[in-house]
Amino acid sequence: RRVHGGTIFHHFSFRPLRACCVGKMRRTETRITEALLKSASDKFDVETIFELNLQQQNIARLECLDGCVNLIHLDLSENSIERLENLTTLSNLDTLILDNNRLTRLDGVERLQKLRTIRLQGNQILDLSALSPLASLKSLRNVWLSNLNGTNPNPVCSISQYRKSVFELLPQIKSLDGQRKGQPYLEFSLTDSTRSDEQSLTTSGPWLTNELRTAPVPSDRVIDESIAKLGKTLQAELKECYDLLQSNSKTLTQLNLR
Repeated sequence: RRVHGGTIFHHFSFRPLRACCVGKMRRTETRITEALLKSASDKFDVETIFELNLQQQNIARLECLDGCVNLIHLDLSENSIERLENLTTLSNLDTLILDNNRLTRLDGVERLQKLRTIRLQGNQILDLSALSPLASLKSLRNVWLSNLNGTNPNPVCSISQYRKSVFELLPQIKSLDGQRKGQPYLEFSLTDSTRSDEQSLTTSGPWLTNELRTAPVPSDRVIDESIAKLGKTLQAELKECYDLLQSNSKTLTQLNLR
């Protein structure tokens, strides 16, 4: 304090915060707690949580999930997760979303034996060996390592014969990056406005040939068995189509937000 001409002046000095301190203030790591689980799911008991969204929470470690024994859908995208751990009790998990984290390996995922869909876009998976834990998941059907249009890939997506190699490593899966196994690979170009999405169709022939017209009519039992088998196949295909639709909708939403 200094007096000049009857006026009192106050002097203050400020010490600038170090850059590391500013970084910590901006990005505080979030720990998964039972309170967070209940708040995010709007459930009173963690055993009644079936779907959980922990997106963009700056989570670095998986913990406190053992009570979520009935969890089916888990979204952990846009966090800072480096490894998969503490997943032993999530035996009913069907869908695991982990895009845009810091994963380099998938050790620990092999415990999720009912897992059908896993999304891993935007991580740091370098090679096929890092994907080997997925080979033991017999129920796995859909794997995402990049978006449908090729954006947000893992480094492994740039290896030679990428799709062929992944399907050979994981023969049980039906789709990779939103494109079904056995179907022609679709090349996407975000800048080519002249590309036509129409595909040439072969000329269709008659529905009934002469052989079919004269074929004997099968018994009711054979017809019933065929319908039942077709119904089961159709139900499985519809489930896979639904999973792909959900995944593609999320990808398109993310692209529109950018």
